[in-house]
Amino acid sequence: MRAGYNPDMRLCAALAALWFVFPIPAQILISSVEAEGDQRIPPAAIVRATGLSQGRTVSVTELDGAAQKLMDTGLFLSVTYRYEPVAGSQPPEYAIAFQVREDPADMPVRLEIPGMDEPPLWRALTAAEPLAGRAMPYNDRAISLYCRALERVLKAAGHEESIAAVQAADLDTGKMEVSLVPARPPVVSSVRFLGSRVIDGALLAEAVGRLVNGNRYSAREFRQVLLLNVQPLYEERGYLKVEFGDPRLEFSADRVAVTVTVAEGRPWTLGRVEITGEGVPADAMLKAGNFPEGRTANWRSILESVAAAEKVLAADGRLDAVSRVMRRFREDGRTVDVLIAITPGKQYRFGSLEVSALGEFEARCRGRWTLNPGDPFNKLRAEDVLRDLLAQNIKARMQFKVQPDGTTIDVVYSLVP
Repeated sequence: MRAGYNPDMRLCAALAALWFVFPIPAQILISSVEAEGDQRIPPAAIVRATGLSQGRTVSVTELDGAAQKLMDTGLFLSVTYRYEPVAGSQPPEYAIAFQVREDPADMPVRLEIPGMDEPPLWRALTAAEPLAGRAMPYNDRAISLYCRALERVLKAAGHEESIAAVQAADLDTGKMEVSLVPARPPVVSSVRFLGSRVIDGALLAEAVGRLVNGNRYSAREFRQVLLLNVQPLYEERGYLKVEFGDPRLEFSADRVAVTVTVAEGRPWTLGRVEITGEGVPADAMLKAGNFPEGRTANWRSILESVAAAEKVLAADGRLDAVSRVMRRFREDGRTVDVLIAITPGKQYRFGSLEVSALGEFEARCRGRWTLNPGDPFNKLRAEDVLRDLLAQNIKARMQFKVQPDGTTIDVVYSLVP
């Protein structure tokens, strides 16, 4: 005997007439409950979420309600169920199976409760809500499931806290994630640094304090502030392995004082710079980059040299080139080599030059142009011509038009309308 479960979670008499061969029993004695179609969620967790168990007697309406419970979690795109009589059972018992189709869990989840470590929080959360995982579908029902479950965990630990979900990009991966945070987080009252010798701790505290004091505290956002604003200060001095300990928090009412311990390490010297990539003009790039080998590894200066080296590619028509800069620390503990791996992409070539409505300056524009059709497209030369026009107070603009072959570029200079 089978029962179907339609999208609005209700069965109508017309559908029932199509689905059922035998009369629908008023009460169903459960022999077993199973889940099918699961991908990431354990079947036992799905069964538990239905609220049904072996030996219980239920009605079809209650089975509909169990399916609705699963849909209300926001973790499933569809839920159906069936029940079949167990042969020879007396009184009649039924095996129940829920067929689920999970909503893709494409949003990583972080637990950010100030003063509490994330790993034990996850253990407590998954124990309280077995359906919860480290990634979730991003919809209102799933968000509510996670937030309410974390609220129960915190309440059991003696912390009455309303939880909210905040979506943001992870600094390391660039991918979006959702953080579960207090709806009323504490506000940062002060920041101080311990262990800083190369840069005065008071200067670091002032630089960071301007960004965070008076704002809500988030461990993830605070670490991003350190990585974006403090780490570069050290790396400009060659301290490429500076580390920041987990912030120590001191709470007072709705405010929090943050203390960060810095492990500065030692300064590094730039050793060898190597550029690799198929067909890449490595020698020309190294010359253009003028890397400060043998000197303090000022990372900002190194990245500026990388940008200068990449101009060689731009002048050679490699407009889609991608550079990956990697550090290789030598065992001597003093020297760092830099490897720049280039994916050059396709080479574009110059097609034709079009000058429109520049009047008396058209001749100047054409006179400055040095590329011939078929030459590698030199983006830098095209930009130089535009800068020359702008320097003459000509309100000009430049456009690139890629021909149907996908590798030939026509250049158009015209007045800004």
